[in-house]
Amino acid sequence: MFKKIAAIAFVAAFAPVAFAGAESGDAEIAVSGDIISGDGFTSSTIFGAYGYYFTDAIKVDFILGLSSVEAGGFTQDTTIYGINGEYNFGGEDMVPFVFAGFVSFDSDGFSDTGYSVGVGARFYMSENAGFKIDASMNTVGDADYTASKFGLFYNF
Repeated sequence: MFKKIAAIAFVAAFAPVAFAGAESGDAEIAVSGDIISGDGFTSSTIFGAYGYYFTDAIKVDFILGLSSVEAGGFTQDTTIYGINGEYNFGGEDMVPFVFAGFVSFDSDGFSDTGYSVGVGARFYMSENAGFKIDASMNTVGDADYTASKFGLFYNF
């Protein structure tokens, strides 16, 4: 996993700064999902996000997620709240990015906070819409795990 993240970061570091659809003042809505496995648990999550581009390269996302976690023979549903800062490197049809953020998990009998850092890329299928993928390293409480997400986005 680390080799994949390092490879994406290397490519992103040398990408030119030019953008297919997102500009300063644009907003983005996105839906994505992931399946995570680690430290004795499995989780499937769907995320919704609203992002705002403060510059052509800098975006902040506000995130809401709904997760079902299976661990130790029981299942628990969890609500996830988060905020991510994102730096976009540019490109025409593909825009690589890096991000870091804070998350809060809330469910019956469980509440915790953590952080994530990761890399990803947006693939534009039209001037304002497409799909994106990302990979992240995360820490919540005492648990460390990696996650991969795939989703759709629209800039306006």
